[in-house]
Amino acid sequence: MRIFMMELKRMSKTRATWISVAAAVALSIVLAFSTFAGEEYETVDQDGNIERITGISAIAVNKEQKAPYEGEVTVSKLQSDLEVFHNLFDQYGGNIPFDLYNKEISPRFQRLNLIASVYSNNQDIFTALEKIEPNDVQNFYAQRNQKLEETVEAKYPHNSDVKNQVMLLNSQVKTPLTYFYGLPNNSFFILNFLTFILLLICVMINAPVFSAEYQTGSDDILRSTRNGRAKLAVSKLLAALLIDLILFTVSITIFILIVDKTFGWERLVSSAQIHNPFLFLPITVGEEQALLVGAGFLTLFATACFSMFLSTKCHSSTTTLVIAIAFCLLPDILYQVIQGAGNFAGFISCILPSGGLGINNNLSYQLGNMLFIQVGQFSVWSPYLIMGAAAIEIPLFFILAIRAYCKHQVS
Repeated sequence: MRIFMMELKRMSKTRATWISVAAAVALSIVLAFSTFAGEEYETVDQDGNIERITGISAIAVNKEQKAPYEGEVTVSKLQSDLEVFHNLFDQYGGNIPFDLYNKEISPRFQRLNLIASVYSNNQDIFTALEKIEPNDVQNFYAQRNQKLEETVEAKYPHNSDVKNQVMLLNSQVKTPLTYFYGLPNNSFFILNFLTFILLLICVMINAPVFSAEYQTGSDDILRSTRNGRAKLAVSKLLAALLIDLILFTVSITIFILIVDKTFGWERLVSSAQIHNPFLFLPITVGEEQALLVGAGFLTLFATACFSMFLSTKCHSSTTTLVIAIAFCLLPDILYQVIQGAGNFAGFISCILPSGGLGINNNLSYQLGNMLFIQVGQFSVWSPYLIMGAAAIEIPLFFILAIRAYCKHQVS
């Protein structure tokens, strides 16, 4: 414990650590407020000019406007939405007056978008809605299930394992869906992006843990002490991981408190399928957010342990940092190469320590995509593989780092 406290004190006093913590906290605040930038509300003033409200002010107005349309998304509500749309479209065509659109269509837009997604194929929402009659949506949820099944069969033909996994999870999705105006879909991408930046910051903190002492030669002195082997290695690893944990916890907590408090905690019960009707994982928006935080924690710690394992192998902090950052970016590059195909590159992309935290391969995207990786005779959904691999890699690279450091002392 004494060695651990000394290592923790040494690392926490460095200028790089304090700069990293300050940068992470500032970034979490900036990114939290950037979530509100896309929120807007338009109204017409007394002179007939369109006035646009954005940011936090727009959120308050949107809450009030959409409150009557929140709750369970029943078939009768969907039929009513279509009737309102057709009445206005039949009367005005594509030129619905702004005040009527703002009053009648805008609050119903999320539910109308669900209808268009389920009953059309990649068409503009209003073009699609023109062709759909209220009676057509009588079997809305059955149609959603059927289209999901057709999508699975088209992407993975003759693969009954994938189809069974998808439809089994989908059968647990609670219907009718629940809709509450709240967290925008881009908030999950921003949360993943914040975690990815935190990962890079932690790699910068961890890179010199062992290699910096190799550079200065101080390791020659430390290895000659009574506790200069495994105990010292464990203390260094635990001290670095504790700093990573504090950095992650503080930054993510600040982000979530700002975002969720502004939109409203009660809105986390909205079905995740509201943003993506073909998401087959039975979760709410709040549960999706918690899942992304948990997966981000596993990925960050796996990468942290991997970067310190590299630090035991490299004699330069710069070399460690360059290699570690390259591995952080590699899963994103591989994901671009595979373009959603479940091949060998996809497997490597998922099992690398930083898998699931890139720009294009982040877990919030992968939850909505249907990427299954063939592992022998089994098909594994990419989020399962990403989180499972990270959970294994944390103790694996922790132990390998200790072993590598001890072997370095003997050489």
